Amino acid sequence: MRHDGPQADNECDPTSHIMSPTLGSGKITWSPCSKRYLDMFLETSQSKCLLDRAKSESRLDHDADGRLPGERFDADRQCVLKYGRGSYHALQQPLE
Repeated sequence: MRHDGPQADNECDPTSHIMSPTLGSGKITWSPCSKRYLDMFLETSQSKCLLDRAKSESRLDHDADGRLPGERFDADRQCVLKYGRGSYHALQQPLE
């Protein structure tokens, strides 16, 4: 999927959506361009891989007790689960 904006040869706002070419808070919606790219992908034979079953079970049960992982684990614990012991959430991150 391409990023939004003229550098990616599309007309979508490059500052407001998930596929913005830059990081930033508040980018939680998909642009019409991203929807179009996803729709086009889903029409191809490559998308059939989405129907494949996982070869191994996840270490985490994402349906446990009806809460999402972000509700069950704080940011530091999520870092440890993803990157290993000694990892932690960085409080200061450059967003742009």
